[in-house]
Order: sequence, then structure tokens, then C-alpha cells
Amino acid sequence: MPVRVQNWDTELFRWARGMAGRSFVWGDTDCGSLVRGAVSIMYAGAITFDDVRYASRDEAMQVHEATGGVEAVLRASGAVEVPIAFLQQGDIVIESEPDENGLPSAGICVGSTILVSNVRAGVGFAPIPVNAVVLRYPNG
Repeated sequence: MPVRVQNWDTELFRWARGMAGRSFVWGDTDCGSLVRGAVSIMYAGAITFDDVRYASRDEAMQVHEATGGVEAVLRASGAVEVPIAFLQQGDIVIESEPDENGLPSAGICVGSTILVSNVRAGVGFAPIPVNAVVLRYPNG
């Protein structure tokens, strides 16, 4: 299993700060794309999701149905669930309720918040949800 790169936490924080405030764009700044971007930064591209690409809500729904969703894709690539009480920077947080598009909402833990994306609000930082699945790659 790949190991996080040196200074991954600093690079993740820098990237997240740069993403905050951007508008929502399917396939670029939606929550799945944020997760892909963060994992790529932390693992220098050693973990990829090349088959998970889309450019619209309809395409995202098709990918979700074909793959079983973001949680299934992450688990298939080696991520494991950890209790939310052990949440750490870099963990992937998947909210238990779907978003307004009927898709699971996922974010990345950055500091004491999560970086999330919303159709109306765009990319920003949000409080850590109480009811969520937390995924982490071993050796992370």
C-alpha cells in the first residue's frame, strides 16, 4: 500500500486553502473531485481513480451507479473505515445523508474542519459532521 509523501500535510493544507472559495463545477470542484485531488496530493499519484471521471450531474450519477459510489471506490482502492472519534487530517469524510443531488457528500479533513463542495456555495470549509463514515488509507 502506498505511503503518504513527505510534507503531505503542508501540501494538503496549501491545496485546500487554494480550493476554498472556488465555484462548484462537476468533474473539477465537486466533492468527488476534491477527494481525488486530495488523495493525489497525499500519495503523489500512487492511488488514482482514472475510471471515475465525469463533467455533469448526469454523468456523475452514472458513475455513481456503475461504481457503487465514492465509498465503494475508496474501499476498493484500499481505504478502510475508522471511527469518527479517531478522525485525522487527510481522512475522507462521507456524510450519511445524500446531498441535494442524491449523491453522497464527501470531504477531506483539513485541520479541525472538512473541505467540502456544494452546488450553491462552492468549495469551502465546514464543521465535521457527527454522523459520517471516515475512511483512511493504511500507512497514512
